[in-house]
Amino acid sequence: MPFPILNPIMEVPPPEFVRRSDGAVEPFEPERITRALFAAAERAGQADAFLARELTESVTHFLETEAAGGTLDAAEIADTVARVVRELGHPTLAKAFEDRNQRPAPAGVPVTVVPVADRLTRRRAADAEFSLSRLFPRELVAAHAEGLIAIGGLEAPMELAGLVGADDAGLVGEYAADDLLDWPPRHLGDSAAVAGQLFQVMRERAHVGDVRVLGHCRLPGDDGDSAPAPAPALFPAEPRAEAGYVRDTLIALSKKADAAVRWHWHLSAVNPDAALAGPLPNLADAEFVFDHPKRPVWLGPGLSRDSKSALIRVGVNIERLLEMVGGWPADVDTLLHKAAALARFAKTAGHVKQDWLRKHGPARLREAFLLDRAAVVIVPLGLSAIISRHGLLNSDAPRLLLAAIRQAVETDRPRQIPVVVDSDWTDAGALVELPAAATRNDWKAAGQLCGAANGGLVICRTGPGDDIAEILKIAGRAGIGRVRFTT
Repeated sequence: MPFPILNPIMEVPPPEFVRRSDGAVEPFEPERITRALFAAAERAGQADAFLARELTESVTHFLETEAAGGTLDAAEIADTVARVVRELGHPTLAKAFEDRNQRPAPAGVPVTVVPVADRLTRRRAADAEFSLSRLFPRELVAAHAEGLIAIGGLEAPMELAGLVGADDAGLVGEYAADDLLDWPPRHLGDSAAVAGQLFQVMRERAHVGDVRVLGHCRLPGDDGDSAPAPAPALFPAEPRAEAGYVRDTLIALSKKADAAVRWHWHLSAVNPDAALAGPLPNLADAEFVFDHPKRPVWLGPGLSRDSKSALIRVGVNIERLLEMVGGWPADVDTLLHKAAALARFAKTAGHVKQDWLRKHGPARLREAFLLDRAAVVIVPLGLSAIISRHGLLNSDAPRLLLAAIRQAVETDRPRQIPVVVDSDWTDAGALVELPAAATRNDWKAAGQLCGAANGGLVICRTGPGDDIAEILKIAGRAGIGRVRFTT
């Protein structure tokens, strides 16, 4: 079902091209206005990255009416920027923008390096500092330092964020996923030994590439209604592995994990009962993924069988945004418009990373349009905490918020780039947290959040004696995308 139009100012196409004073024509990029406004704000001593972005969206609205998808002169755009900013109550900023060619821009902003995991090398830490000081523009760095957005992959400026089937560790900097949903395809020997061999391969890939590896397997017993047909066995004449052998092997595999290798267990959302009739894998550091008939088969943040590479992961801090509008209760329309603006602002980090890799990245990234098809992953941060703190699970606000973010980034123009809204592996990135005793209505509301985002993680807190299999059945039928159990 299509989402309602939440931001009417984006209905008319923005200008497509800009004609510079020397006659050259180049694509219109709204983030250039944001960059110029932020630089002017710095000179005026009023640096505010999100304000610069919101003013840009207002300027773009006026430019749409003047150009309607055509070409505008750079001077016309500059005049419109100054006029709109002044009329919106920022005369000092407008004057600083008009004087932008008369004063030198500051050399840079103080660089805040995000904490780097102990396993990262000193080179990775230096790369994080390089990303913040050289790769990303000052307005994005300022928003990152302020906590409005969280730019992922700072330690890997020359690599993609994620990749499915990443045999070449040099292409991916954060996480790699396999596509072994129907493993093992046949009887390969002792279950424990086979599981140990696969885990060792995964761990070596993780440590060589210094990445997180996400292993995906389908629990046997599915009716296959929502899943692609399993791959044929290595030798077609051989019978496929029996469900009992597959389950024994996967249970042995689930007992093997470390900080860099995590397992995701796939279930049919249509009929999970058969797969849940037998023993379940170890729940520690694992996720259950429901394969829905009309949704992608998710293999990691922003990764699926249809979208096999992720360009960058950028968090959008919903808690910080709520603080900016005065906390809850808030005017929902204002919150939705600001969330959409912040999501589009976060998406521009993907534009920067794509341009950077096209110019400086390894040639292998441009093979088979890998870079062009890589998605920007927008992660809503803090939504679960807001829902819990204010009791909003069964209200419309969280669902509308996710719908606004998703619509904003999917319809953002003029730069066309694949983008998805999804959770990462942190608690802050989960859409909602539920107790094991949550009602079916609560699970249904959580499923609506997953549907609004077209993905996302739900955390379920359990205790001794909780029936995990029954919880999974309820979750799958409620429309949940991924669920992780924790105590």
